[in-house]
Amino acid sequence: MKIFINGLSCSGKSTLSVKLAEQLNYKIIHTDDYYIDGYEGNWDEPQAFQINKLIEDINSQNDLVIEGIMSFYCVTLISNKEKFKLIYIDQTIEKCFERRSKRKQALCCEHEYFQTIVIPGYQKYCINLFNELKEIVEYEIIDMKSD
Repeated sequence: MKIFINGLSCSGKSTLSVKLAEQLNYKIIHTDDYYIDGYEGNWDEPQAFQINKLIEDINSQNDLVIEGIMSFYCVTLISNKEKFKLIYIDQTIEKCFERRSKRKQALCCEHEYFQTIVIPGYQKYCINLFNELKEIVEYEIIDMKSD
């Protein structure tokens, strides 16, 4: 089984993926580990990632938890979706920004960057893809809004 976890930045993807991987004894792939070194464009777009390497690593292994903003995008590039599950973490934008503002990177903490780059990337590569993929792949929505 390959479990793909996505949600807005700082929604709890990494935390959930680590716990789930430990519980199931699965390997974990963080899509953030596939950013292209020195990339200077929009970090919330596929061209910021080593997508071919990421897909190769996903295809070459079983029993995986894959988390990150590009996880659902990866699903669209893999033909055999038989043993896939999507998990979408639904968290408020306010809570995600609050968590994100505690990070050390200066740019990622700016409200304007969050509104103009992060949220549109989330809409395109998480929400829109989730709505398409949930028609053909098993899925679960985890509501974190009350936390």
